Amino acid sequence: MKITVTQNDIDSGYQYSCECCPVALAIRRDTGRKAIVGNFRVSFEDGSGFYDLPFDVSESIQHFDNGAQIDPFEFEMRPI
Repeated sequence: MKITVTQNDIDSGYQYSCECCPVALAIRRDTGRKAIVGNFRVSFEDGSGFYDLPFDVSESIQHFDNGAQIDPFEFEMRPI
């Protein structure tokens, strides 16, 4: 499943928020489902499964949470 994190997601996202970080906002926009994002995995509020995040996405989440500027990016989210 391809996900695109836009500049708007980054600008609208909240640090340390599993439901409103840029990645969660992008997943919600691209899938229409509310996501709960951890450092390494994603689940959906409806309980429809777990997905691994690529390592570089996990790094982007950590950089964002630590206050660093991140650029828009795309990634593939794969079910566990």
